[in-house]
Amino acid sequence: MGVPEELEQTPTIRKMVRDPHWWFRDVLTALIIGSLVALGSIVGQKLVDDRRSDREVNATLAAQRHGLQLENLRFVRDRSWDTPDGERRFAALDLSGQNLVGLPLTGSDFAVADLAGANLSQSDLSRSNFARATLRRADLARTKLRGAYFGAERIPDATDQRGADLTEADLTGADLTDADLSHADLTGAKLIRARLINVFYDAETTWPQDFTPPPSRPQR
Repeated sequence: MGVPEELEQTPTIRKMVRDPHWWFRDVLTALIIGSLVALGSIVGQKLVDDRRSDREVNATLAAQRHGLQLENLRFVRDRSWDTPDGERRFAALDLSGQNLVGLPLTGSDFAVADLAGANLSQSDLSRSNFARATLRRADLARTKLRGAYFGAERIPDATDQRGADLTEADLTGADLTDADLSHADLTGAKLIRARLINVFYDAETTWPQDFTPPPSRPQR
């Protein structure tokens, strides 16, 4: 009497599960590797797309900022001539890296403006307001800054009492007579031949290392 077919097949199935044939292992390995490669390709392509998208967004933002800076520069230049002192209001403008050489800008308001890396050399900025302005690495060589204000914003009880940021600014030969440098940060600034006659500063003013400022005038 023969063994039923289902009983004959059961040990074979069990054996295949316990010890798959070589072709089964290879197919399974190929499927796993293929899935990992496909997943890696998808993730890699997404990273490439994300980086490309970030570059495009950054390029668009940079172009928009440059356009705004050029418009701000035109605005300042248009008001540098035949404009009464006190009507040159440039507070909070982004003018970083712009060319403002030799402009008559007395009495201008540059409070909180971004003038980092701007070229202001040989301009007349006497009696101008630079409260909390950013002037990092700005070129102020031979600039007239008589009576200019570089302190904190003139707002009673203001929480932010920082003065202008003049770190690493070039003030070579600048005229700072009667200027107010209270709370200003002049770390690393170049003050060779700068005129610091009758200037005012306080304990919060930061001077370049090894620089000895003249005595401060009494606060007015």
